[in-house]
Amino acid sequence: MKVSMFILSIQLLFSFQTLAVINGKDNRTLVENYPNQKIRRLAKSVAARVDNETIETLRSEDGKNIELYLYSHQEYNEVCEEEKFSKENILSDCTGFLIAPDILMTAGHCIESEADCKDFSWVFNFESKTEVIKDKEIYKCVKIYKHKLRNATNTRTQDYAIIKLHKRVQGVEPLKFSNKKDLSNGTRVLTIGHPSGLPKIVTDNGIATLNRAYTFTTTLDTYGGNSGSPVFNAKTLLVEGILVQGANDYNLIESRSCSKSDRSTGFTEVVHSIHNIKELRNIIKK
Repeated sequence: MKVSMFILSIQLLFSFQTLAVINGKDNRTLVENYPNQKIRRLAKSVAARVDNETIETLRSEDGKNIELYLYSHQEYNEVCEEEKFSKENILSDCTGFLIAPDILMTAGHCIESEADCKDFSWVFNFESKTEVIKDKEIYKCVKIYKHKLRNATNTRTQDYAIIKLHKRVQGVEPLKFSNKKDLSNGTRVLTIGHPSGLPKIVTDNGIATLNRAYTFTTTLDTYGGNSGSPVFNAKTLLVEGILVQGANDYNLIESRSCSKSDRSTGFTEVVHSIHNIKELRNIIKK
């Protein structure tokens, strides 16, 4: 029964996300293999959202840890064997990032209610080589400071949440965000997150275009599970926005009964601009 609940919880979350796509070459890299040390350091501030049912399913007999052993990307998402990261573990269904010692930001559709706050926790150290996550490394949501989810039109999307964690995150520095609108059309951007529930991954091939009221679009390679990921200016390494929308993830290869990543070109990934969240600075000061 617990395993079934794990499957259902992630399937439901992914089914409600508008997902993304590979633009040109697949530039996704596991964070521990990424060559830039500064970006690897930033990645420590990025968290995976995990259903509390999943945590209990994976809890060790002594109750002190969760052990990652359930499903691989290939098994859970039914991707083809040659699909990138097919053998990696699946754990999460959304991404968030630390903006103050005990405050986290994510997409609004990742935390929509107090029930979501209660039912999901956050872990900052889910990487490819992670086998065990200690109970003290699991951070619970205790309050929603601000939530906005408005998708009335593509040009006026608002999709973000700011939440309080039950304790300060140890050994992790909050990310810094841009103080001014220094993005322009053609600015290079990158993101760090948990695509398809995979371990922490860096994608650095993005180009931004500014064409919407609250958001901008990019060419980043992202998937369901990346929702809530911080999007950085590749030059300044400051957060410019939160990944919130995109295009389709996978195409079914019927003859093989498995799926492969959708591939396209264009500005398909939608990012909520950090500059349009007026309450952000006041909340961080609390």
